[in-house]
Amino acid sequence: MTTKITPFIIAFGCYLALHFLQFFVIFPLEAKYGSNVTWLASLFFFPHLVRVLAVWMLGPLAFFALLPADIIIHLILHPDRQLTDLQMLVPFVSSGCAVIAFELFKLVGINFYMTATNTSNWRSLFLIGAIASVINSVGLSVLYQGLIIPEESLLLLGNYMVGDVLGLFFGLLVLMVLMRLLRLNAARKQKTPTF
Repeated sequence: MTTKITPFIIAFGCYLALHFLQFFVIFPLEAKYGSNVTWLASLFFFPHLVRVLAVWMLGPLAFFALLPADIIIHLILHPDRQLTDLQMLVPFVSSGCAVIAFELFKLVGINFYMTATNTSNWRSLFLIGAIASVINSVGLSVLYQGLIIPEESLLLLGNYMVGDVLGLFFGLLVLMVLMRLLRLNAARKQKTPTF
């Protein structure tokens, strides 16, 4: 039982931690040096990496690990919102975008979940993450439509997509480098004679 719950707890913790890093470190830096819609969208949104990897590893049930973290961060950032506000749907869109992307591929006969592939193909993860970003961007842009002036709505949509994709790209790049270094280190240890 514990081994089945542990990945969900890890996904929840990583997602929540990256959200805190995003909103309390990266967003303020971008607001200081970037555009004026950064309180809604980031140019490097790293939690999107966790969304994609969690759904890849845990399947559609990852939604239930991501949603509580999204709700917590949404309530911390917007304590003035009522539960009836349309923006309360934001956590559902954010937590579900990767699930929808994976399921769309599965619907057309391509199953990219880890349980189906048994290998990590970074290109397919990036593709699915990009499609999840489009779903997330469109959904959040619609939900935040009344909060920004209409002239900035396309900028917001673009920032969401760029932020999700760049966060995913750099996160996957770091993971690829780390995995390669771990494999090289393991190979070196096997070749090194012990006395």
